[in-house]
Amino acid sequence: MLNPDTNIKILKLYKYSSMALIPQGIAFYILTNNYENNNLNNLIKYFVGATTATNICFHSYVSSSMVLNDYLHKLTTRVGPTTTIKVLNMNLHLLSLLGYLKYSK
Repeated sequence: MLNPDTNIKILKLYKYSSMALIPQGIAFYILTNNYENNNLNNLIKYFVGATTATNICFHSYVSSSMVLNDYLHKLTTRVGPTTTIKVLNMNLHLLSLLGYLKYSK
């Protein structure tokens, strides 16, 4: 999971999820500017926001992992700092997603 650019299934998911980023963003924008505050609307708004945030987080994680894999080999050949940076990248993306999901409830 620290090297998602070497997994074909993750790269296919990355490709298909990138096609959904703009439609999800538009749908979320429309729902957040809708001023009806009923339970069904809030549930739909949370679901669309959560899936959009998950997609953005996944896309950002894979993109930054690709950049890190390209440039970390040029900076250092030691495994320790490279692994630490990759774990930090994964944890920061996961933490940001969990923070958004907790905040948006």
